[in-house]
Amino acid sequence: RAALLLLLVMPVAFVFRIRANHEYPMLVCLLAVIIGLDGVRRAWAWSAVVVAGLVAALLIKGAFVVLILAAAALWIALNPTRSSGPAARPIGAVVLGVAAMVLAAIAYDALYVRVTGETFWAGYWGRQLGPLTLATPLDGATTLASHVVFYLSRLLWHPAPWSVALVVAAAQRGGALGAWWRRTPDSARRGLLFGLGFAALSLVVLSPSSRFAERYAFSATFAVGTVGAVVAYQSWSRVKHAVAWIDRTVPAAPALAWLVLVLLRLALGPWLPRY
Repeated sequence: RAALLLLLVMPVAFVFRIRANHEYPMLVCLLAVIIGLDGVRRAWAWSAVVVAGLVAALLIKGAFVVLILAAAALWIALNPTRSSGPAARPIGAVVLGVAAMVLAAIAYDALYVRVTGETFWAGYWGRQLGPLTLATPLDGATTLASHVVFYLSRLLWHPAPWSVALVVAAAQRGGALGAWWRRTPDSARRGLLFGLGFAALSLVVLSPSSRFAERYAFSATFAVGTVGAVVAYQSWSRVKHAVAWIDRTVPAAPALAWLVLVLLRLALGPWLPRY
């Protein structure tokens, strides 16, 4: 509940608050896949949530479903919630999801051909993927470095102030960081590794591409922001007490804050800075 309130004030939330784009639906798909992977260890029925999240992500943003697949692999490896049950179940759910994506792609293309007389995926490849080039440390090192800096700057600024809180909390612990890490519950450590690990994987996947945009790292930005918000909430009593007081006084505060911010964005949008 604290995250519901704290994540509303990140710069990325202001940039994308009322923007018509794919990023929030893709974030929902990511969350659906994670929830499904967590639940499928207990019951196979949750695999339907994994399949739905992956298929929806493919239909929403095409090749960018690879980021959700990367997150799924990391979640399975870390199992942050320490859910009981064999790892074969979430792996099987992802395999089912990939098979469902293939079938969905074939069905979508068949419908597209019926309506337009031409294939969708050939056009998608020619316009979206075919023109892409990939930079490597040996070929295009300058381009690769500039894209890494571009995404790193967004992953630091767009989740502020919680990304800053993460850095400050680590600096304050200094030499005691190792001891703090050992005292932290195992599930919390795994959650932190998942959030930052997903951001790092997104950086690795996105940086080599000749096409780059801050919106591509949207889900990774929320991952960093969530980790930072949790660390801030756990590290500083003032943050915890303030959030607890707001939550106790106005239980609907996250929803009300979101509504007010949307209305302000609509009214004051032309005069607001674009961060």
